[in-house]
Amino acid sequence: MLRWLVGSLAVLTLTSLVTARDGTVVTKDGQTYQGEVTEKGDSIEIVSPGVTGPIGIKKANVQSVQYVDETSAAVKAALGKLEKRDVKSRIALAHQAIDGRAYEVARAALDEAQAIEPNNREVADLLVQVSRHLAPASQPSTPAPPAGDPAAPGPATKPAAGEVFVAKREVTPEEINRIRQIEWRKDEPLPMKVRVDRDVVKTFFTTYTEMTRAEFAKLPPDQQGLLILSKGKADLRAGVHVENDPVSIFEYRKNVHHVIVQGCAAAGCHSAGKAGTFNLFAANNDAAIYTNYLILQKYSKTIAPKAGDRGKPTQRMVVDREYPDQSLLLQYMLPPSAADTPHPAVPGYKGVVKLASAAAYAQTAHWIKQLNPIAPDYEIDLSQDPPKKEPKESKGDAKGG
Repeated sequence: MLRWLVGSLAVLTLTSLVTARDGTVVTKDGQTYQGEVTEKGDSIEIVSPGVTGPIGIKKANVQSVQYVDETSAAVKAALGKLEKRDVKSRIALAHQAIDGRAYEVARAALDEAQAIEPNNREVADLLVQVSRHLAPASQPSTPAPPAGDPAAPGPATKPAAGEVFVAKREVTPEEINRIRQIEWRKDEPLPMKVRVDRDVVKTFFTTYTEMTRAEFAKLPPDQQGLLILSKGKADLRAGVHVENDPVSIFEYRKNVHHVIVQGCAAAGCHSAGKAGTFNLFAANNDAAIYTNYLILQKYSKTIAPKAGDRGKPTQRMVVDREYPDQSLLLQYMLPPSAADTPHPAVPGYKGVVKLASAAAYAQTAHWIKQLNPIAPDYEIDLSQDPPKKEPKESKGDAKGG
């Protein structure tokens, strides 16, 4: 039970403040607001990134206020009381810290957990999530990915998303395969077509002892592929060929890519270097679809506060998996006059849709919301030439092991 550890993270009393503090306000009707919080008499004022002007709420309508500094202090105190090998409680405290946006102490809890269990998948995923909210200079060096779970990208040395770069090329077929592997969910709703190289199976069973080759041969090809990706060494991944789109990319291909191409790339606005560093590809083939998908996942932009607003410039994601409604992609689809964060001024630009109720907007929002909230590190750099391929002799497919 963690109740005694995290009791101080429960609903905090509403105390008078002289200056603004970073916090989260939850109203009695279930609305959540994050930003700089100031109490003024019988009301609370929140200055939230990307929202025009301060938001005023009566204290009588507020359920709770959680402040980042108080969350951080409470988690630090709780960490000091844990047993040396208690990974479960450290993960629970990291979740509490993430919910309260105390990312530095969340990372501290996760670093301790990873030192105890280096191969823990949940810890690795949470470290990737936390890294998105920390400046690259404050992040720890990247440990080697767990040998027993190579499909799980390890903590990134820089945020897995939120990079500024110029895409000078499209993804390669090998990189498309890797993206499919990473986006492939354990609870994937779509049937996945998978082909495993025979030599990869042979190599896999030189170290894997939890199943016999005969038992492996009875598994469907997709289950064989998942097992090798999750339990095999990293150098075996290339021999697991995922031949169709996971649902995240299937939905992007079906409902979003054509909107991006018609509204952004085809007109030349975001192609051939005409819009600074944010360049897209206008074709409708696998290479363009996966390249644009990757760019949308990784790109961010610094947004300055509007005239008269308090606050500092904030870094906003084009696709924000954690807070989908804050995605710049959705904001920029709207006419500038209707968006909280308008598209940068471009002569003649009137938005991709007229209203947020438009089908294209709703489908794009749905696609973002169904993505895994923890952004993966694809380990693909489109600003550099692709890795050189080493000649490899084909040795056939597994065909059941």
